Amino acid sequence: MVLLSMTIEELADVYKNPKATILEKTVANALKRSIEKGSLYSLDTLLNRAVGRPKESIDHTTKGDSINEIKIMIMKPDGN
Repeated sequence: MVLLSMTIEELADVYKNPKATILEKTVANALKRSIEKGSLYSLDTLLNRAVGRPKESIDHTTKGDSINEIKIMIMKPDGN
C-alpha cells in the first residue's frame, strides 16, 4: 500500500484531499495517529477488520506422530 511509504505530512494531505476515498482517508488517519502515538495497534485493528488476518496454522502433532491419547494424573495434596 502506497500510504505506508508516506510521511506524516503526506498522510495529512491525503486525509484533507476531497478526492480521496473513505478507505484512503481512514487508513491515512490511522497511520498518522499510530505514528504520532508510537503504536501500530489501531492500524493493526483496522487492517485486520478491513482485509482480514493472515492465515495461521498450528501443527497438532508431536515429532510428526499424531497424538491419540492424553493421560492426566491427579494427585492428592499429600502426594498419594
